[in-house]
Amino acid sequence: MKLFLSFDYELFLGENYDSPEVVLFEMTRKICGVLDDCGVKGTFFADVFSAIQYRKYGLNDYADGFEAQIKWIIKNGHDVQLHIHPHWVMSQYKDGKWFHQKEYYRISEFEHDVIDPFGNKHNINSLIREGKEYLERICRIEKRDYVCNSFRAGGYAIQPYDKIVPSLIANGIKNDSSIATGTVDWNYWHRYNFLSVPKKRNYVITEKGEFYFELLAKGNYIREIPIGSIRNDYLKFILKKKKYKLPHRILLGSAIDLRDQRDLSKFKQLIKRMIIYPKTSMLFSLDELHYLQIVRGLKRLNKDCNIALIGHPKLFDDYRLINMRKMIIEVKRSIDRVEFSTMSNI
Repeated sequence: MKLFLSFDYELFLGENYDSPEVVLFEMTRKICGVLDDCGVKGTFFADVFSAIQYRKYGLNDYADGFEAQIKWIIKNGHDVQLHIHPHWVMSQYKDGKWFHQKEYYRISEFEHDVIDPFGNKHNINSLIREGKEYLERICRIEKRDYVCNSFRAGGYAIQPYDKIVPSLIANGIKNDSSIATGTVDWNYWHRYNFLSVPKKRNYVITEKGEFYFELLAKGNYIREIPIGSIRNDYLKFILKKKKYKLPHRILLGSAIDLRDQRDLSKFKQLIKRMIIYPKTSMLFSLDELHYLQIVRGLKRLNKDCNIALIGHPKLFDDYRLINMRKMIIEVKRSIDRVEFSTMSNI
């Protein structure tokens, strides 16, 4: 089993209640410290268009800090790969506040050319190309042979596959890690459905959006490194909730408001969740799951599979650092033939 400890390197997409140093940079250093102590490396999916857009509005402190830290991450032997929250290119900064357009939250909304507030054209292909070129320009200052070869869509919004995968392939992206196995969301501006993706075998996605096991794949495709998950079991969850619950943390920001009048009512959403819940899964989230839940879930998987775990520095605290350390130690102790790797090493 190859295990990828991945982190979405990003600010809060709504409002940030403190400086980027406190919200993102400080905890990222702590995470890297824990990983180094445990003898493993992580992959940080960098939300590049946040830094690019901050720079366009003259907010250079964050952009400078962002670029300095991703170079530091590379220098220290960790990995940096491409993460795109495309709404940033349409965001405007006025009177000390960001105004986001939720209509552009999904990268698929850029299937056709979209004009940003500065008059620039963007589409799926150009966003991926610009993001990749940005990372390679910055990271090659520290590592000459650095290549951006992997992608994670903001909000897991990799669907429809046949709209997005061809542009990934055209820009030299070899791996995707957007699929959150066994999960679903149906908000109007944030929707995905991964209930029917392969659960245990290594697979690829073709430019036509078709799934094949990797050994049987032909033609142009990208390799999927899915975010692993544990099948929901409501009764066990209730019985063990207290035992496995991580302590409450004080959030340093808020999420982007994606509510829309076309969303289902709260009552209908509740009914739909109750019906679909038995089919869904809980992600291997370093932000949310107790380390024993993650380890037990990993033991159920095919020993030859590639699986990502996901975390967010902005959601971490000191307890979650300890939880991650315990998880790494327990995985090494109790699971045979496991290798911690990064996206660059595939």
